[in-house]
Amino acid sequence: MKVLIIGPSGSGKTFVAKALQQAEINAFDADDIEGYQTGMIKAVKKLLHHIRLTKL
Repeated sequence: MKVLIIGPSGSGKTFVAKALQQAEINAFDADDIEGYQTGMIKAVKKLLHHIRLTKL
């Protein structure tokens, strides 16, 4: 299972990622990925397109 957590700045995404990591669930904070902020909109659009094409 893959879960994408998105939201505006200050909404708790990092908090949730850290809580998942503490529960030994493979999670990461996208803010730690170099260049993520500049390519975020493009990446989310690409991911959402992929999700639409993938059977859930």
